[in-house]
Amino acid sequence: MSKKDCCPNCGAPMNGDVCEYCGTRRTPGKTAAHPSQPGAKTGRPVQKTGAGALVVLVIIVGVLIAVSNIVNNIASRVADEDDTWDTDRPVTEGVVETEPPLESVFAVNTIPREETTDADTTEELLTGTRENPIAWGSSEVFFDEFYDYEVEIAVTEVLRGSEALQLVKGMNSFNTDPPAGKEYMLAKVRVKGISSENGEKISLLPSFYFECASQSGTGYAYKIVYGLDPTISDVYPGGETEGYLCYIVDEGDAPLIGFRGSGIGGTLWFATQ
Repeated sequence: MSKKDCCPNCGAPMNGDVCEYCGTRRTPGKTAAHPSQPGAKTGRPVQKTGAGALVVLVIIVGVLIAVSNIVNNIASRVADEDDTWDTDRPVTEGVVETEPPLESVFAVNTIPREETTDADTTEELLTGTRENPIAWGSSEVFFDEFYDYEVEIAVTEVLRGSEALQLVKGMNSFNTDPPAGKEYMLAKVRVKGISSENGEKISLLPSFYFECASQSGTGYAYKIVYGLDPTISDVYPGGETEGYLCYIVDEGDAPLIGFRGSGIGGTLWFATQ
């Protein structure tokens, strides 16, 4: 077969003007190169594997360089901030500074307590407590935080011993004598109503709202006496009541009378002698 019978594109044999393999049309007057000759086109794609690998390698190297630059910039900024912080701090020549301990940082705003003497403590002691009760005959205002009322209270009279026993027995013959070493104590208390929520009545049930305690802190139970008169009654704001509270106490003791109300705001204590 002559060279003219070969396809000028793929080199395949041609029986006519069009190649049956690649569809190339023969050009009149142009001689096709044989596939074995230099420069002849075989029609097979050329594999460019070396160029593709080079491109991938270039991309990887570029990414690594960019990451390295970012890390270096961050490290440089951190180092600059540390240098700035150190230069702003005062440095004493010949003294090496160290970081303050954590506990000293929290102790900066701590205000030291001033030492007080016994005399100062006595002056600051609250009145109306068991340690410092309201003096006998003096009045004090009590505010009940739970029931929202305000009253003024005072112990106006205290009867004990034979005098109290004679009064109790005279009220009713069924009232009994106290046990040995004990005696009756009748404390007359005056209560004035100052204010209450919506002007409501202020309850003053003696056995519930009042209490009595010895000097050592032992409580005395309220003693119900038949025919006790006068007795404490409930009041409204602006009203006033006065009556006896009765207890059996130890002979020679100096009990305290307390008004606790609802008990939310504590108890207001009064001396009985």
